Amino acid sequence: MPPAQAAPAPAGGTYHNAVTDGYSIDFPDPAVMRGKDGKFYAYSTGGPYDEQGAASDPVRMASSTDLTHWTKLGAPFVVGRNWPSWVTTTSGIWAPDIRYINGKYVLYFVGPDTTASSEGFDPAIGVATSDSPAGPWKDAGAPLIPARKNTGAGWETVIDPAQFTDTDGSRYMYWGSYGTGVWLVQLSADGLHSVTAPRQVATSRFEGAYVVKRDGWYYLMASSANCCAGPTTGYTVFAGRSKSPWGPFLDRDGVSMADSRAGGTIVVAQNGNRWVGVGHNSIVVDRTGQDWMTYHAVDRNQPYLQVSPGFTMRPMLLDRLDWINGWPIVRGGAGPSDDVEQAPVTTSALLDQKFDGASAGVKVLAGGLAVQPSDTKSDSGGFAALTGTSVAVSSKAPPQDVRAQADVRVPASGGSVGVTVRYADARNNVRAVV
Repeated sequence: MPPAQAAPAPAGGTYHNAVTDGYSIDFPDPAVMRGKDGKFYAYSTGGPYDEQGAASDPVRMASSTDLTHWTKLGAPFVVGRNWPSWVTTTSGIWAPDIRYINGKYVLYFVGPDTTASSEGFDPAIGVATSDSPAGPWKDAGAPLIPARKNTGAGWETVIDPAQFTDTDGSRYMYWGSYGTGVWLVQLSADGLHSVTAPRQVATSRFEGAYVVKRDGWYYLMASSANCCAGPTTGYTVFAGRSKSPWGPFLDRDGVSMADSRAGGTIVVAQNGNRWVGVGHNSIVVDRTGQDWMTYHAVDRNQPYLQVSPGFTMRPMLLDRLDWINGWPIVRGGAGPSDDVEQAPVTTSALLDQKFDGASAGVKVLAGGLAVQPSDTKSDSGGFAALTGTSVAVSSKAPPQDVRAQADVRVPASGGSVGVTVRYADARNNVRAVV
């Protein structure tokens, strides 16, 4: 087997972990996405912003233009305003997961203490929607995945939601943690309801699931070990893959993540620098198409909140995610970074063109192109409406290497919309049609 080679670092600026430094000392279980407005948005389990605990929110939101500098947006839910009725008002909110589905931003989250009982820790997974990634958010009014009673005492660990949309448009929800394992249901087309019975896909060794599809494989990434043991935290992200979203998810050695002696191929683990307890990840893609993993970690030199030695701080880290020999691995196997690193490429002269003003930068060759004002229902800004058999081209010359991206809508009455990249002749172009 040839030696593994990591992908070259993209050109751009630089950054240094933790990327939430200067915004918050704690940002566990991060979920990150790029909004239709071009900004990036991050959501985390609730907690303090500073070491003294003087400021905190039950769940946190932040925005960024470059993935490496973050600005506070506050909390999506506030008691007395839009707090979910099925979550007790003294509860925090955990492990949010953010998606864009059918023109809506959809926020999945955990209510660890609910009105299902008076026992405490009877967790359930909720869902809220918004026209904007910054809110305001409207809770669905009832859990998506209700609290589930154990066969014995207590409640199942219905936490850590991760939504996944397949290439055929079908939608799924993965969730679960220690004690009861990782589970899966199929969701309705709007992502707001479950439509199948739950099925277990990974043993109780794992939590914090996240699923992506690549080259025909479904990859289940999940974390294992104690998330919050200060400088001795051993949290690690593992992966298995399957030809079906339902599993079985096998590691590189062919061992299932659902076996009693569970398999799992390491995606990121501590490497000897100050970062330990690296886990509970999400993935975001930069403008070059490079994958980046966001995850929390513990600084072994400064692990605890000052006012409470038992509270482990977990800021958010960002590192390049490579794919080597069919498996995801952070920085080619180098693990979490603690030096100056090449930053993601988050702007593009070609991809960041907007259909605003008088269609500057766009030439209509056939049919009609009408510039429309900001679409508040999708937070997308201005957009182009094509009529007839329309052909429009960008007048900006692309760079040598091109990545094209387009958000398109086909009317319910039918028709098609396509994007052609670097057209030379009928046999020398790249074309995608919806």
